[in-house]
Amino acid sequence: MAESVNFHHAITVTNIKSTIPENFDMDTNKYLSWVTLFKTHSGAYQVRDYIISKTATTDSSSTTVTNSSTQPVSKDLWDRLDTFVLQWISGTISIDMLGNILKPDQTALDVWNRVKFIFEDNKNSRAVYLRHKFTNIRLDNYPNVIAYCKV
Repeated sequence: MAESVNFHHAITVTNIKSTIPENFDMDTNKYLSWVTLFKTHSGAYQVRDYIISKTATTDSSSTTVTNSSTQPVSKDLWDRLDTFVLQWISGTISIDMLGNILKPDQTALDVWNRVKFIFEDNKNSRAVYLRHKFTNIRLDNYPNVIAYCKV
């Protein structure tokens, strides 16, 4: 059996804002950039399994966890890293979103999927809104083509 690791370099991240500088909120259209930055950051620190899928398996003695991208870690370290990733998520979203997303005893994956559901579930209503906005745009309301294209 492979030895489990009790330390992980993701624990050393003290300022998530240096990598993901802007708070993500419901009013801005920055979901895709936030997701991309967060996936990049979690991939760099080898904790992407905490937000992408439950690929972790616990051995028969329940003392180590093996995920798809890293070597086995102790169950305690796995739980601790999950808490760190959850802190990263909560540190990069607005206070208003925290109230809608966080619930007691959730894992980072639970919160990640909740954010994903909120923003990907409204594709149809967003498409209707954008179509309405587009059809009501009048070219004579803009001084030039560049201003029109920025809408």
